[in-house]
Amino acid sequence: QKRTVGEQSPKRKLVLGRPGEKRDDGKEKSREDKDRELSSALDQLEYLRGVLCSYGRSLMCGHKFLYQSLPRMMTLWFDFGDELAITAQRAAQPHPRVIEAFRKVNSEMVKFASDLPSYQYWTCYPQLVSRICHLHPDVLEILTAILARVMKDYPHKAVWHIMGVTHSMQGPRNKNATEVLRKVRAEAPKLSGIIQQAEHLSNVLLTLCEYKLQKGTSLSLKSTNDLRVLTKHNNYNQVMIPTLAAMAHTLPGNDGRARTQPIPPAELVTIQSFNDQVVVMPSLIQPKKITIVGSNGKAYSFLCKPKDDLRRDSRMMEINGLVNKLLQGNPDTRRRKLDIRTYAVVPLNEECGLIEWVPNTVGFKNILTPLMSGNVFKHAQKLYGGRPKELLKLTKEQLKPIEVQARSIFLQEILPICPPVFWKWFLTVFPEPSQWLEARQRFSRTCAVMSMIGYIVGLGDRHGENILLDSSTGDCVHVDFNCLFLRGTTFNQPERVPFRLTQNMTDAMGLAGYEGVFRKVCELTLQLLRSNRETLMSVLEAFVYDPLVEWTSNKKLETGEVEHPAGAKVVKEIDDRLQGKVGQGPPISVEGQVQQQITEATSIDNLAMMYVGWQAWL
Repeated sequence: QKRTVGEQSPKRKLVLGRPGEKRDDGKEKSREDKDRELSSALDQLEYLRGVLCSYGRSLMCGHKFLYQSLPRMMTLWFDFGDELAITAQRAAQPHPRVIEAFRKVNSEMVKFASDLPSYQYWTCYPQLVSRICHLHPDVLEILTAILARVMKDYPHKAVWHIMGVTHSMQGPRNKNATEVLRKVRAEAPKLSGIIQQAEHLSNVLLTLCEYKLQKGTSLSLKSTNDLRVLTKHNNYNQVMIPTLAAMAHTLPGNDGRARTQPIPPAELVTIQSFNDQVVVMPSLIQPKKITIVGSNGKAYSFLCKPKDDLRRDSRMMEINGLVNKLLQGNPDTRRRKLDIRTYAVVPLNEECGLIEWVPNTVGFKNILTPLMSGNVFKHAQKLYGGRPKELLKLTKEQLKPIEVQARSIFLQEILPICPPVFWKWFLTVFPEPSQWLEARQRFSRTCAVMSMIGYIVGLGDRHGENILLDSSTGDCVHVDFNCLFLRGTTFNQPERVPFRLTQNMTDAMGLAGYEGVFRKVCELTLQLLRSNRETLMSVLEAFVYDPLVEWTSNKKLETGEVEHPAGAKVVKEIDDRLQGKVGQGPPISVEGQVQQQITEATSIDNLAMMYVGWQAWL
């Protein structure tokens, strides 16, 4: 019943029969029109109550379809609550019968807020936190109770998610997150110590992120007054080190009923101290590499990154984590051991955060540059130097001669001096034949999976420093998801390829190039994503309400939740891709969609028009 109802979910737009509204032809609504709209609204709310009850009862029976059911259940409830609240804000109070019908819906959600096991809510905790400024006061009250309940059961994990919102630059978000902490302190006084230490630590880490240094200098924590507290032992001995393994959730066995007991915790590694020396990265924003000594005596490295909204990276890690679970659940993808390399991302506010350090990796550009003869970059920069900087503003007629010239330069002057050399790295790093073959296949598979994910979510800026290679396995690892959700298409020199599939990458895949393992894995991955469209969209829709910094100029509502036309437009575009829609045409097959994207990614015309820093010749 749960899966059938989910496919027939109510529409997001709720007609409320608001008084005084006119019909499409400009005439005032008649009594019959208003009665008809009221009846429709009541029917939708009754149907919504049935859908939520069906989802809730199914989750009480077990968590086999947890990742499909719970996000959809919460999204439907949030959306209908939003519609009612927006109506009230526009001074058009919904009909009393509509208000009463939604009160009944909320009464069901109150039951599920306490009856469903808290570990189920933990699996979508970041999405719940993103709605912490929900417009409807009754929905917000229930949501606050859910967030507090989960935090009481998983305080060491949940506190990191809440801390990022307590430092929000948006007052209402900050206020509501603080209310969650107040509620937890009142109901579980023993957790006050964890919260207090986490609050102090997050403040100090924000100071570290924003600490300014002269170029080429290093940083000692002990010699800095504001940061010296980090080096002292046991100052934060109740705060868990937020590694990926520690933050992950492990479901109990699914024996036909939902377990009520919490997930048995893994080894809890807390912070003992910080190493004194901090490595300052040689870039403009000066990210800093810190090392935390855990209570188990091991060292854990993180990157403190300022001036970057890491909520994008965090959301991408959630998507990748969900995709990994889907890959494990599918026989074809599980047999091929398909997965995505993930790592912990902890936003501290809208501009700073922590990123778990990925060991044994080297940048794609750093691998190829020593293997190539001559300074190709300077030569290419000279050749590209005459290109207009703001191509986005040019018409097709104005672009045509520029494209013809770029193609000629790319084919005749750049590619001849930089032939494929990536294969040499595999021979050097993996000299044993079976190891070499396995590493090359791992590269092809991980590259294909991430290419399809990147295409669906509009991931851009895949230059040679944002793609890493694992020197122990050959895995392709993507980092820095700042350019997410089609943002690359808005650059002055807009990106034209859906993912990176340049000559060195295809050459390293073997004689068949992208026609072998790469294409097959692309088709399997895209088929999996399309068949789980609603699950993925429930996660992605949270971005409309937990906005990117670039979207915050849009209309803010009184409670702090924001309407984002740009975000809604991007979500619609992603939904179309998950349905196989390309452009204005009808949906196409998975094979056709993969073929189209490979053609776009390998097109000489597209590669020649990429901005010079992307280094399309690598």
